[in-house]
Amino acid sequence: MTILVQGALLKLFQQMNGDPKPAGGDLYSSQGFYLKLSDSSHATYVSLTKEDNDLISSDKIQLGQFIYIDHLEPASPVPIAWVSDRPFPPNIRYKGDQQ
Repeated sequence: MTILVQGALLKLFQQMNGDPKPAGGDLYSSQGFYLKLSDSSHATYVSLTKEDNDLISSDKIQLGQFIYIDHLEPASPVPIAWVSDRPFPPNIRYKGDQQ
């Protein structure tokens, strides 16, 4: 069973030692993808590394799917998420109580 842990996203930001708020006015660019990451209490937009952009292009990451994030890297306008080599299978969804 997958459990959303409150504060998991905040811990990633603390490890990044950066400002969790997006800098700049435009969140969308002509290249790459932006993902909305969230835990049970926080949410933010991140971009993927150039190597990980293929995960979206090839439908390996789908809407609502859980993924493992190794770490966040400070960047502008949004942090860069390093996706783990072990993504959740697309058919695994959140089960249980968020509390």
